[in-house]
Amino acid sequence: MKISYRHIKLLLILTLLFIARFSVAQSTVAIGGTVRDDKGETLPGVTVFLSGTKAITAADNNGKFTLNNIAPGSYTLTARFIGFQTFTQAVAVTKDVTLDVKLLPSVNQLSEVKITAYSEEYFQKFRQYFLGTTLNADKCGILNKDVLHFHFNKATNTLTVTADDFLEIENKALGYKIKYLLQSFQLNDDEKLLSYQGQASFAELKPETPKEAKTWKENRQIAYQGSIYHFLKSIYLNKLDKDGYAVYSIRNKTKPGETDDGKGIRPSRRPLKADSLMKMIDGDFKSFNHSQSIFVVYTIYEAEGYSNTDSEYNVKMTTKWNTFPKGQYSMLNFLAPEIVVDKHGYYSPPNALALEGHMGWEQIADLNPLEYGN
Repeated sequence: MKISYRHIKLLLILTLLFIARFSVAQSTVAIGGTVRDDKGETLPGVTVFLSGTKAITAADNNGKFTLNNIAPGSYTLTARFIGFQTFTQAVAVTKDVTLDVKLLPSVNQLSEVKITAYSEEYFQKFRQYFLGTTLNADKCGILNKDVLHFHFNKATNTLTVTADDFLEIENKALGYKIKYLLQSFQLNDDEKLLSYQGQASFAELKPETPKEAKTWKENRQIAYQGSIYHFLKSIYLNKLDKDGYAVYSIRNKTKPGETDDGKGIRPSRRPLKADSLMKMIDGDFKSFNHSQSIFVVYTIYEAEGYSNTDSEYNVKMTTKWNTFPKGQYSMLNFLAPEIVVDKHGYYSPPNALALEGHMGWEQIADLNPLEYGN
């Protein structure tokens, strides 16, 4: 992710390595294999999971693993074991697949950058920008913060955070236990830029009461509605109006993070139609792109704790007689010539969109697994 946080305005580039799950059939499949080291010896206990999903397992005493009940499609398979480099591989499956996973030893590289152990001051800043500042973030906790290491470069005013192992995050707002493999995190105060990358695995928490279960269900739906996945699914199914979205071309903005210099963001007069944003590639996938940045208004409700004034958007319509709708404001910037989307709203490549406004404001605390909403 890359986030510009000038004041409260956020720019988010999704690079969580969540590969779109392109369903091509209704039946499920299995992904299995054997994990070995560089000498060919099997490795028991290796954590194996599909990024962004609830599918996770550990290799048995013979180094073998199986992930069952997987919907056919495209994924990123990840294997993690302390002392070895993280293994990732794109996997497209339409039937059962068997893989050979080879882990290479970690290489200790000498560096002039001195990474320090846990620091409460730096942890609080990391927590704020990693989990987010929504109401859901208030109910999230990092359970093993001792695995974090910090370095602050005074010359560049940059905070770097690394982790020895999975971060274990308990989200009591949505009811998830998240294992997050942090690959990089940098927060630069001079350039007002936050970037982080990683891979997440989700597990359901057990509610203590029926009331808590109901709250989690409601909160998950709220987090999903207005999200990038909900929005793309709405375009794919040609349900923009029904789902409460209004989409406009932006005539005076084309670059992510670009400010309007007081001139105001000028959306086009008429909302865009779904068929002008996506074109069918084949029976399962559509191509999503637009020649300009697009402005998205989710009109169902405005999220509690977030104000469109915080995003610094000074919205001005191009005509005096056109009333601009109220709701959650977001900006989408295209970073790839073509983005492929399926009917669930999953898209590829994963870093092809830069998000500003409300969609960029929500972070890990408001994230559902890819299985949600389908």
